[in-house]
Amino acid sequence: MIAMVNVVPKVIEMAAQARVASESHTVTYIDFLMVTLTALCALLAALAIFIAIAAIYGYLGIREEITKSIKKQADQVLAQKINEYPAAKDMFELFEKMQALHEQQKLLSNQLVREPTPKTVADASKVAEDKGKRVSSLAKDYPGKGN
Repeated sequence: MIAMVNVVPKVIEMAAQARVASESHTVTYIDFLMVTLTALCALLAALAIFIAIAAIYGYLGIREEITKSIKKQADQVLAQKINEYPAAKDMFELFEKMQALHEQQKLLSNQLVREPTPKTVADASKVAEDKGKRVSSLAKDYPGKGN
């Protein structure tokens, strides 16, 4: 208890000294304004850092969503365009049919356009100088020849 008695006056004395120290130093308007502006600058710096972090996070999120959206839209358009054309199996079958028709057309064309084999005149009907020559049914100068 004696120790408590010695401590109490010391605490009271220290409090009195602190009060005297605070009364001797008064805060002027300029000091108050300086402290307020410093605190405001610190808050603005913290706010700027927060906004920068939010902007980076937002940019990355938006970029990712745009990429997903573009891929999804491109897949839809590509599928739609692919469905406009026949399947590869159908195209191959059509190609084979066209090749067969082309071969038939070539055969038919060769039969129609090819010159008929010339007929030879019997030996008894030939004149001596015409032996071995083929006789053509067309006259040498026919109309429309262009002479």
